[in-house]
Amino acid sequence: MPCSCRGQKKFSRSAVGRRVPPCSAVANCTYAVAVVGFAVAVSKLSDEQIVHARSPTPSLSPVDLMDFRTNLRFAARSVTKRPLFSGVIIVTLGLAIGATSAVFSLIDAALLRPLNVEKPSELLDVFTTDSAGRGFGSSSYPDFAYIRENVRGVADVFGYSGLLTTITGGQPEVLFGEIVTGNYFSAAGAKIALGRAFSADEDRVPGANPVVVISDRLWRRRFAADPSVVGKPITLNGHPFTVIGVAAPEFTGLLFRAVSSDLWAPTMMMGQLRTNQLENREERWMFVKARLNRGASIARASQLLAGLGAQLSREFPATNRGRTFVARRTTDVMIHPDGDRAALAGAAAVLIAVGFIVLIAATNVGNLMFARAASRQREIAVRLALGASRRQLVSQLLVESSLLAALGGLVGLALAFAFAKLLVAFRPPIPVPISLQVGIDARVVSFTIVLTTFAAVIFGLVPALQASRPSLTTSLSGTRDLYTRRSSFMRLRNMFLVPQMALSLVLLVVAGLFTRSVMKADAVNPGFDLDHTAMISLNLNLDGYDADRARAFYENLSRRLEANGIRSTSVVDRIPLDLYGSQSASIRVPSRGADEVRVVQYAGVDARYFETIGVPIAQGRRFTEADVRSRAPVAIVSEAMARRLWPNGYAIGQTFRLDDGGTLQVIGVARDAKVQTLGEAPQPFFYRPLEPTYNRLLRTIIRSSDSPATVVNLLRREVAALDPNVAIFESTTMQGHLAVMLFPYRAAAIFAGVLGAFGLLLSSVGLFGVVAFGVARRTREFGIRLALGATSRGVVQMVMREQTRVIAIAMAIGLALALTAARLMASVVFGVTWADPVTIGFVVVGLAAVALVSTYVPAARATAVNPAVALREE
Repeated sequence: MPCSCRGQKKFSRSAVGRRVPPCSAVANCTYAVAVVGFAVAVSKLSDEQIVHARSPTPSLSPVDLMDFRTNLRFAARSVTKRPLFSGVIIVTLGLAIGATSAVFSLIDAALLRPLNVEKPSELLDVFTTDSAGRGFGSSSYPDFAYIRENVRGVADVFGYSGLLTTITGGQPEVLFGEIVTGNYFSAAGAKIALGRAFSADEDRVPGANPVVVISDRLWRRRFAADPSVVGKPITLNGHPFTVIGVAAPEFTGLLFRAVSSDLWAPTMMMGQLRTNQLENREERWMFVKARLNRGASIARASQLLAGLGAQLSREFPATNRGRTFVARRTTDVMIHPDGDRAALAGAAAVLIAVGFIVLIAATNVGNLMFARAASRQREIAVRLALGASRRQLVSQLLVESSLLAALGGLVGLALAFAFAKLLVAFRPPIPVPISLQVGIDARVVSFTIVLTTFAAVIFGLVPALQASRPSLTTSLSGTRDLYTRRSSFMRLRNMFLVPQMALSLVLLVVAGLFTRSVMKADAVNPGFDLDHTAMISLNLNLDGYDADRARAFYENLSRRLEANGIRSTSVVDRIPLDLYGSQSASIRVPSRGADEVRVVQYAGVDARYFETIGVPIAQGRRFTEADVRSRAPVAIVSEAMARRLWPNGYAIGQTFRLDDGGTLQVIGVARDAKVQTLGEAPQPFFYRPLEPTYNRLLRTIIRSSDSPATVVNLLRREVAALDPNVAIFESTTMQGHLAVMLFPYRAAAIFAGVLGAFGLLLSSVGLFGVVAFGVARRTREFGIRLALGATSRGVVQMVMREQTRVIAIAMAIGLALALTAARLMASVVFGVTWADPVTIGFVVVGLAAVALVSTYVPAARATAVNPAVALREE
């Protein structure tokens, strides 16, 4: 469909928000510039030129056209005549709208924007339910192959999964990629910029076709954008591969929206790149998508998938009983169906927080518009006396407000791109490549137009309606009784202050709670030693590394480290507060009467884990080397698990069964340690001997009296000495690991703090403006009071009392809203209560102090005038 921007009428309709076409940001910005240019040009015309320029149109009468052009001419002239006044409004709105549009562009890129593939609306996500027919899980490769063979007439099915692989031939590096089926690029509609995608023959025989497609990002970073890279060999996990293509720059993979894949390899090369799970129906590691054939419907596909699930359930009851397949449109899935609601709620909360700033800015601008309307009291009264209608006056004032809002929106759109880049640059310190393609497209432009319209209505409508109802007698006589403290104008202006201060208080309390949580992190006991431990993650899934060689590598690394003064080392498959997922097991406790099933998280550790990480054993004993080598059926449980499962007895010697049928005997009880978050209550957790296969990304923990930074450097040196082809995925101190966990809190504190500070600045400026305007209008009144014996201090106190009522109302409303928001945050903050008196007291006192100062300064300046001069003031 051609872009509707090509016709002037269609383009105009989209610009006012009725229907936004999928055009480029350049077209929208061009239109905005054209509107401003037209307004300025019209402002230069005389009344006679405008009259002669009239011509009837089917949709607009000559009188209406003249009114519109006249209003636009006066609005443009008013904007250019008072550049400081107009500039303050435009910049205020631009900053608020730009920040909000930038946050929306980030949310749009992370959650809402369709995938960068052809016709994403034709894609389906295919999920496997659990044995109870619930949930949205991944699939095994045999199940995927069965689906692919039986839905060919309805859809083209393809699969993919995450991959961590080591590239050598230079500095070894761990890359994040995907292992995909042969039709991945063709079925997904992903473009190849250089070379070609996989063929069907390259994904049929295991290990037969070592080919790979690399990303544009890897091509530029590792291969210096060499156009002859196609056909060149690279080494992955110690195996030779051949580059056959480079993906288009806009395509970063399908695994996660915010994570950029470095390469793609065929599933038949799984044995060379990770543990071969192609034949195991119980290992559900593959994500499945499908592209509907022409004429096929999602209802037909869902019906067919349900039938296939029932067939597999009958044929393979041991692995597929009760399981089925469900389909969802890919455009309806943001991250995952089970987590989309929470993600959408979080995104809405962020947008609401930023929307507070737009509301504060709009109300602040509304106060300025009140002041502007008040200064035009006599002008408006004269127009009414000469026969102008109220509708004409309101229209003129609204055109002026709309022009200011449009200019503010244009500035905001220009700032949004820069703000979005700043937000993307503020990324968590994790080794996974984060990639968000933020930009100003038609969706962001449409959002900005709606936001600008909202702001124009907020700050333009009420002042326009109020200004068009002056008292003719009072206004024409030149008196100013209408603008005393009892006037409706001042009451409305004070009402505009209340939401500004209330919303600022909410944002500052939220920022304070997150900041206090970060400050209290040092006081929270995580249950393990932070000060003397470091951690390193290695990828030993290399050619020639089996379980024995991997074990020997870790043992040699431990000996070399201890020879350099390291006190102890340990190998573990999951560390506390792990960011990269968890592992859990369904357990049954035979000693309890009911056959109760509990899902408990666990970790596989070696014999020196508890000594190295500093988790004390409260009862029983640690694992021995014999326990780990034979992977004895023993376990060490946390105190929380012991209390919950055996509250009236001794945990040592008790047993519990796993969901795979094995039974573990408790040989020790360890002190509780944080599992997922610092703010959590003690969680049930158990430890078992580390699996001897060493087929996953393991962590080596080091305990030393040296500085952690020195230990990390030593680790890197010793790993390179043992095998230069072993890549380090992550190396950090445990303090650094904790900093990654605290990153969301720090980001939230900075985000809310910046918004709160901006809101406080707007509120204080708005309050200052209200008081300054009010006392300026009452200069003659103050002169009379001073001439009759009143003191300057008494006049200042009178003004302070009047504004203190408004401040008190705003603080009360803001405090109620802040307590509500804080209570909703109770589950995500730690170290402080949701009603933390220090945080709330500091914010309330600080905001009240700023408000009182903003009130006192203009009041004191007004009373410093000479009474004789004040009495002559018109």
